Amino acid sequence: MRLYLIRHGHPDYSTDSLTPRGKGEAQALSEYLSTLNLDRIYTSPMGRARETASFTSAKTGIPPVVLDWTAELRLRACDGTDFPAWEMSPENLRRPEFQEPPSWMPALNQLAGESDAWVESLGWRRDGISYVHMPERGVPKQI
Repeated sequence: MRLYLIRHGHPDYSTDSLTPRGKGEAQALSEYLSTLNLDRIYTSPMGRARETASFTSAKTGIPPVVLDWTAELRLRACDGTDFPAWEMSPENLRRPEFQEPPSWMPALNQLAGESDAWVESLGWRRDGISYVHMPERGVPKQI
């Protein structure tokens, strides 16, 4: 199995969509991805991600599957501050309001569980820090 993890094209975060530049990036990406013999397309429910995937979907005829658990993870600091996970910097981790008990750990644990369940649905199971193929799931192994 081969997974291609792709971030959305250049976004307009205020409208959760792509800018004209982002649409151009997504179109160029679709040209390349359409040569890879894809089986499936997955996307987060975020508008910018769905719009990015739509170009490849249109080119390949593969309808994208929305994985709700891949929505942008929002974390809450102990002081009540809410912020997107991608803004979590090492400096923030050292701030007192992010120390014990880390109120954002349940969200991270849920994300780990959902991602493991999804990978298992594709025929692979977590084994420590690796994944092992489960041929009994009927998913062909690819190198």
